Amino acid sequence: MLGGGGGEKRKAGEPSAAEMEKEKKKKKNEKKAETQKAKAEEQANRQKGWQSFAKKSAKKGVSIPGMAGEHAVVFDPTYG
Repeated sequence: MLGGGGGEKRKAGEPSAAEMEKEKKKKKNEKKAETQKAKAEEQANRQKGWQSFAKKSAKKGVSIPGMAGEHAVVFDPTYG
């Protein structure tokens, strides 16, 4: 049995079921990666905004609940 077509007939140039499944998975993974990238960017923007707010409020002496005390250090990549 050469060829091993599996008994399915298809027109010339038509992708096989396995190829179609592979393409479907590829598109799904691309969409998933795109969504994760967008979420990561949004999260980074939120974090940056919050850090900016916390830093400014600390300079002004405004207390933020949950951020009181010495351990309320805002991450500053320019520090140190």
